[in-house]
Amino acid sequence: MIIIDGSEGEGGGQIVRNSCALSLVTGRPFRIINARGNRESSIGGATCEGVAVGASDFSCTAGRGTPGEYHFAVGTAGSTGLVLQTVLVPLLLAGGPSRLVLEGGTHNMLAPPFDFVAQAFAPVVRRMGAGIEMRLVRHGFYPRGGGRIEVEITPAPLSPIDCLSRGAATHRCRYPGEDGVRRHPATAGQSRRWRAVRTLARSTRPVARCGLSTPRGLVPGTPRCKRRCVPPRTGNRAALGHGR
Repeated sequence: MIIIDGSEGEGGGQIVRNSCALSLVTGRPFRIINARGNRESSIGGATCEGVAVGASDFSCTAGRGTPGEYHFAVGTAGSTGLVLQTVLVPLLLAGGPSRLVLEGGTHNMLAPPFDFVAQAFAPVVRRMGAGIEMRLVRHGFYPRGGGRIEVEITPAPLSPIDCLSRGAATHRCRYPGEDGVRRHPATAGQSRRWRAVRTLARSTRPVARCGLSTPRGLVPGTPRCKRRCVPPRTGNRAALGHGR
């Protein structure tokens, strides 16, 4: 059994998530001590001991990742991206396709937001040979959560790739939206927008146009926005604005 000190490095939940994922892939059991040791305060047929809210010492003996349909509801604004990070690798190496429904936070502080996972991480996985398609059904923000994403995973032999160059930039895009400001949310949103306009207007590179749609009756603390980008125009002052 591998003993892992959960307080090493940043000492966060990433050590726990990666340990679970790698245990499912290799079949090797592990034990974590001092889980999330530097932070404030069921896995593929695995058997776990000592797992409880607030626990800092537990063990896990993993089974094999099993393909199928899974629904994980965090119950809070906890990151759906981090849940996906835990189960993705085992399901990529499972014997058949899988479908995930994850509910919770989709855009969280200190966690990869849905847009990053779908537009930056998932394309790299596809380059390695596997299939992954993601859909954002509903945004989820702190403190309410309530977001929903759906993921289709098609396993395939993974091939190593070289990511040695950044590649040419194709466009720039800003994600405008209300972010849970409880007082004068419309004013705060407009202020952010004009700050972005002034900043991007000074840029010498084209900027993609993004649209913002905020439903009426928005509940404070649960913002929602829709992103729409079009190819960049020439001239930055005309390139940023709300879509029609």
